[in-house]
Amino acid sequence: LAPIFAELARRESQCSSASSGGDLGLFGPGKMVQEFDTALFPAEDAPQPGAILGPVVTDFGCHLILVTKREQNRDQVEEKLARND
Repeated sequence: LAPIFAELARRESQCSSASSGGDLGLFGPGKMVQEFDTALFPAEDAPQPGAILGPVVTDFGCHLILVTKREQNRDQVEEKLARND
């Protein structure tokens, strides 16, 4: 799934991460917009690797998020982001 998502991000995303297949790297709560925190770091049942979230609407556009990695402590995820405004 990740290679397909990355190719779609390269082709369709208007985000600056498009050239890297939408990869935003590993980050924890408070590092991105609040809407990402709400989707990725809920109090219960955090999305696991392989989960696709969205659309997540922010001031920057409409996003689909693929969770590709989650640290053991569940406070960081690595994701691929596809954004189309």
